[in-house]
Amino acid sequence: MPDLREKFQQTPLLRRTRPTPTDAYLSNPHKGCCTVNTFAGATLRPGHGTGWKESAHTLFPNCTQKVTKGYLPCTVAYFKLWWRDLEPEKGKIDFEQLDRIFDEAAAHGQTVGFHFYPHGPEAGPPVPAWYAETYPMTRTKFGKTWENWAFPVYDSPEYLEHLGDLIRGIGARYDGHPQMDFVDIAYAGPWGEGSGEYSDEQAGRFAQVWKEAFPTTPRIANIGGKQLPAGIRSGSGWRCGCFGDLQPGGHFYGWHSLIGMQPAPTAPLPPRACQIARNLSYCHMYDHYPRAIIQAGATAAWKNAAVFFETCWTPMVWYQYDFDLDFIIQQGLKYHCSYVQFKQTVLPEPWIDKLHDFCKRMAYRFVFRQAVYNPQVRTGGTFDFQVWIENVGVAPLYKSYAFAIRFRQGDTEVIRVLQNVDPRNWLPGDVWIEEELPLPPELKPGLAEVSAGLLNPVTGKCAINFAVKERYNDRWVPIGDVCVA
Repeated sequence: MPDLREKFQQTPLLRRTRPTPTDAYLSNPHKGCCTVNTFAGATLRPGHGTGWKESAHTLFPNCTQKVTKGYLPCTVAYFKLWWRDLEPEKGKIDFEQLDRIFDEAAAHGQTVGFHFYPHGPEAGPPVPAWYAETYPMTRTKFGKTWENWAFPVYDSPEYLEHLGDLIRGIGARYDGHPQMDFVDIAYAGPWGEGSGEYSDEQAGRFAQVWKEAFPTTPRIANIGGKQLPAGIRSGSGWRCGCFGDLQPGGHFYGWHSLIGMQPAPTAPLPPRACQIARNLSYCHMYDHYPRAIIQAGATAAWKNAAVFFETCWTPMVWYQYDFDLDFIIQQGLKYHCSYVQFKQTVLPEPWIDKLHDFCKRMAYRFVFRQAVYNPQVRTGGTFDFQVWIENVGVAPLYKSYAFAIRFRQGDTEVIRVLQNVDPRNWLPGDVWIEEELPLPPELKPGLAEVSAGLLNPVTGKCAINFAVKERYNDRWVPIGDVCVA
């Protein structure tokens, strides 16, 4: 990095630009609220915001609006797909469905995250029939026998091989896809959430399968079971599937069994439930997540891979049972989250603003604080400048983008990418850039306008908004004019 201090001290004229920060929502990619198994503008799930399903409800809808009433803006589409649907016949992956998901997401201005379910709970759906008929299955888990439910032997080499073939096949086709935000590491238990009997060694093998299949795409490991520590060791981020849980769990009877009932019951709680005060009962937010994250060595994983939240029940249930939303949001930001999915349900109107602000603050948010430069440059010289950018979000940008300077003079436009600047390294806090950039030879004597931006490496277009008011319609931030002498 050049040291411009002495050079600037000898310069008779310097110019400073300090754009005005904005607190407005920015429609930026790779962050915030997600649609679930559908796209931006799709109809929300029916009901009062307390129900949901784990399977797709309206694939490929004809959406006519950008934001659905009662929901939030979404630049990410999150898809949860079953193994049996992706590979109904052994070795034949339904790439057509996946291709169409990417195409539809692009049409709706969204990127995509994937969670590939190996199988569901007792109610289904199961693993593909071709697998269940041929390879090791069991009805026993932790000493309990399930009469109506058979699931794979997670430790078997056959399960590692054939589920691994699915992951490798998808990775070979889509790893590094410019629209793919992340992929979940999921292989054990219902919905792949980690419950079940399997060894640490097998967990490590599965984590390695995902790492080899998706070396470029950010990976996230479920917080349940042994999947999290194995995933973290392989370089993944993490996800939790019961974010916001402040209920008394740990037993079936009691307040837990009343969650989501409409209307909320008024009958006295069973005696056992009355033995424990609600605010002191077991819940994920107090008893599971802090412990699991620390013990898995995942506290710093956010620096390299994303953190994803799926809500426990829905925000409408939280609202009906008077959950502490401020605490939930504070914990989410503390964990450096980048994504949240609210199960595509109506959100509580009194909480919309807070949930909107939560999504706005998560992930990255880049404020272009200042540019200092020499406004007089001779032909064949260098454009010398310093830039201060502050990431006021809680996480970095995990996808590859390029920081660039644009020169415009009449009909001439020249863009110079700073090869030694990687925005993926912009952690929360300050970013300082100093450069002596060779002046483009295309510029003629006279004034040239200079601006800065973050480019999508595939399209070459400026694709991320800085959190400042002074932005062109194409997202570039004006720095000022330079006089070519």
